[in-house]
Amino acid sequence: MRIIKLSITIMGAASLLSSAGPSLAQSADTDADLRCVALAGLLGSTNNDPDMKRGSLIMGSYFVGKLNGRDPSLNVKSALEKIMPRITLGEIDQNAEQCIKAMETFSKQFLYGNPVKQ
Repeated sequence: MRIIKLSITIMGAASLLSSAGPSLAQSADTDADLRCVALAGLLGSTNNDPDMKRGSLIMGSYFVGKLNGRDPSLNVKSALEKIMPRITLGEIDQNAEQCIKAMETFSKQFLYGNPVKQ
């Protein structure tokens, strides 16, 4: 639990939660992105390899950026704190491939000038 709290602190952003609830599609997207932020924080806080730490910081920043872009009033730290009790480490591990694939797709499209389709 200490690692998870540390990951929340590392990847947290300070803003207020939106008073208007997101649509169901946004809620599912937001939940998936929050899980990726949790994964990035976990990887960064449990690994001594500097390259892995940098990669996890980039990954966390990418997904925090997506969350803030979707809902600028979302307090990522608070949202993580709310969903973390519902998430198991196994679920975070299962979502790792999806998180990495989303980053790879964005990176390839960004580097080659293709429009990002999400």
